[in-house]
Amino acid sequence: MVTSIRRRIPRLIGASGLAATLALGAGAATATAAQQAAPKASTAAPNLCGKQPRPNVCPRVNQGNQAIGRTGRVNQGNQAVGRTGRVNQGNQAIGNTGGTNQGNQAVGGTGAVNQGNQAIGGAGGTNQGNQAIGNTGGTNQGNQAVGGTGTVNQGNQAIGNTGGTNQGNQAVGGTGAVNQGNQAIGGAGGTNQGNQAIGNTGGTNQGNQAVGGTGRVNQGNQAIGNTGGTNQGNQAVGGTGRVNQGNQAIGNTGGTNQGNQAVGGTGTVNQGNQAVGGAGGTNQGNQAIGNAGGTNQGNQAVGGAGGTNQGNQAIG
Repeated sequence: MVTSIRRRIPRLIGASGLAATLALGAGAATATAAQQAAPKASTAAPNLCGKQPRPNVCPRVNQGNQAIGRTGRVNQGNQAVGRTGRVNQGNQAIGNTGGTNQGNQAVGGTGAVNQGNQAIGGAGGTNQGNQAIGNTGGTNQGNQAVGGTGTVNQGNQAIGNTGGTNQGNQAVGGTGAVNQGNQAIGGAGGTNQGNQAIGNTGGTNQGNQAVGGTGRVNQGNQAIGNTGGTNQGNQAVGGTGRVNQGNQAIGNTGGTNQGNQAVGGTGTVNQGNQAVGGAGGTNQGNQAIGNAGGTNQGNQAVGGAGGTNQGNQAIG
């Protein structure tokens, strides 16, 4: 009896080892199967925004992007860019309370609607080279390049290229010691109106431009300097437009207001352009000019309440 039991012990041990091996093998197989099944579970959900044709699920919307620098010594080169989007709006490149705020871009390319983009520099020692640009868009409006409370605010651009409607773009410098070279430009647009290049309460406000090129309607563009020690060389220019009217180059309450231009070139109708200087110590050399236009009327070069008012021109 004892001998038979002793003979059976190795068999029992071998059986138990085999059972353990089988159990471990089963566990490993289960783990391997689980690892292999995991990717299948992750790809079970539909790829809504990939290459599958689901236009109603993932429309081309690029909006509300922000590139913001707050209280930074240098805030530059930020980009909020939307390309080939049906809607590209509300993008912001903003620098607040920065020693240097430059080269920020809010750009919309090849979008049916490109609006409300902002490149803004607030309370910065230098605020320059900011851009709000819309390219090849059916509607390009309300873009802003704004510099507020900056010692130097220059070279800001609000530009709309090849847009069916290009309106309400602004290049604005507020409360800056130097506010110059700002541009609000609309090129090759069916309608180009209400663009503004404005300098407020700046020691020097010069070289600002509100320009509309190759537009069927080019009107209401403004280059305005308010309460500036020097307000000069501002331009409101419309080129090659069937209707070019109501453009303004205005200097208000400036010590010097000179060389401002309201010019309409090669337009069928060129009327109501104004080069106006109000309440300035010197108001001279302002021009309201219409070139090669079928109708050229109502242009004004006006100097109001200025100690010196000379050399103003209204030319057709």
